[in-house]
Amino acid sequence: MLASIFPEPAPAHLIAFARYWIQQRHGRRMPRMRDIDPVEIPWALSRIFVLSRNPGGRFAYHLVGDAMDQKLGSRLKGKTAFDIFEPGYAFHTNQRWEKAAREQLICYTISSHLTAGNVPRTSSRIMLPLSEDDESVSRLIGLAHFTLPTAMDPPERRNWDDRSVHWTSILSLD
Repeated sequence: MLASIFPEPAPAHLIAFARYWIQQRHGRRMPRMRDIDPVEIPWALSRIFVLSRNPGGRFAYHLVGDAMDQKLGSRLKGKTAFDIFEPGYAFHTNQRWEKAAREQLICYTISSHLTAGNVPRTSSRIMLPLSEDDESVSRLIGLAHFTLPTAMDPPERRNWDDRSVHWTSILSLD
């Protein structure tokens, strides 16, 4: 099951987080937010993030670990991708969040990008859907692993680079 989520070697804590999410489904397609117990995952809390829809209909950070705030350069709670990243990467990130929710997909991503303040970041992330009714996605939960920035495409071409985006349907997990 985990091999379908991670098609290549991934950081151990991202794999452990995906395993935890799978266990918390308790026979459902997706766990509920209340199924995620911070006491059970203390090792993940500094790098965790939860996305919810804001009143304008866009996904925004609902809950953010301290390491996420530090690496992305600001307090993320309540902010959308457009508040945090440069415009091209923000649009791309928002589209990824929307696709994950709409199609009930798990997304494993490795990317290099710039923050809105032009700070380069390279990270691996796992993002997983949550549902209160087991029908529609109510939130997205994820975990990030930041590494040192790597060479990016020339600025005249674009200033972000998805090294890898892998989608897994939650329906394929059973």
